Amino acid sequence: MPTAQFEKDLRKIGQSNAVEVLRWISKHLEHSEDPRQHGKPLKYALKQYWRYRVGDFCLLTEIQDEHLILTLVTVAHRRHIYRN
Repeated sequence: MPTAQFEKDLRKIGQSNAVEVLRWISKHLEHSEDPRQHGKPLKYALKQYWRYRVGDFCLLTEIQDEHLILTLVTVAHRRHIYRN
């Protein structure tokens, strides 16, 4: 389930990069029983998020275990993902 911010960020990264990210999500996360196997947990102030690396881009997500809901929070170039 993408957030409004994720959709906005997806438009910013350009069509070819957005297609690559969406294909990766479809292949690795959409029907995954355990989405953690493809990502890394973040620490400290961002500890509620998981990071997934897709080429030069990173996805930040939240995982809710009760119903295994994966919320797509944002996508940005690796160099800019942790700013803000």
